[in-house]
Amino acid sequence: MKIISKENVLAVIKDQQEKGYHIDPKVELATAGAKALFSLTIDDQQTLLSLVMANNSGHRFLTPKKQARTLLAVTERLLENNLHLSDLAHGNVDEEYNPVWFRPCVEIDAQFDYERFGWVYLTFPAKHHLKYSPGGTFRIYDGNRKCLVLGKRLLAGETSYKKIPALLIVPKPFY
Repeated sequence: MKIISKENVLAVIKDQQEKGYHIDPKVELATAGAKALFSLTIDDQQTLLSLVMANNSGHRFLTPKKQARTLLAVTERLLENNLHLSDLAHGNVDEEYNPVWFRPCVEIDAQFDYERFGWVYLTFPAKHHLKYSPGGTFRIYDGNRKCLVLGKRLLAGETSYKKIPALLIVPKPFY
């Protein structure tokens, strides 16, 4: 893990956006307000699967309250329930969720390419995140969809793991 300047982060964000990567605008706000930024590499599959997904009403049934939200737990729920991203994206699943949230997942999965993965934006998880996700390492601030797709691909044996870049934002932003 190494310290990286706000200017360098913003330059990477701009470059990735010009290449067509989706980066939530909140990332730029978080970068501007950060006390420290660290670039790091997620070296192995176990570390990736220990990331804690954001709690989002769009996918609440995969990240239920008071249950584990590590990428491993969420991906296992997806696979154990035989849920397919295309079915989720088209509203063909009998759960309360937002199909629109899953539509980019279908595109990411269909065009999956590590070269286009870009940074996963991370924060330190709050204590309440770790209460139900023991072993969780970092919380995904932006990149939940691509991480869910990669987790699904890894656990389903569709892809082998390759190192991916990440940015740790300190302290955790509140937006």
